[in-house]
Amino acid sequence: MGVIVKTLRDHSIAERDYLKDPNFCPYCEHPVIEAVEFDVEGRVAWQSVLCRRCGAEWNDVYELVAVEKVEIP
Repeated sequence: MGVIVKTLRDHSIAERDYLKDPNFCPYCEHPVIEAVEFDVEGRVAWQSVLCRRCGAEWNDVYELVAVEKVEIP
């Protein structure tokens, strides 16, 4: 059985779903993904992610939007 990868039109729906719950591959929907290195530049950070089923690779991108004070003991 082959891996079914989403078409470009379907990908926008998968991307929206992935942004709500980033615990699956947005291309084949497999739940086993591996996040590796984490890089930061200025206010933006990104993390490489790999799907173990279909081999897709992508970056999750994060942007600094707030600062939360933490009590110092």
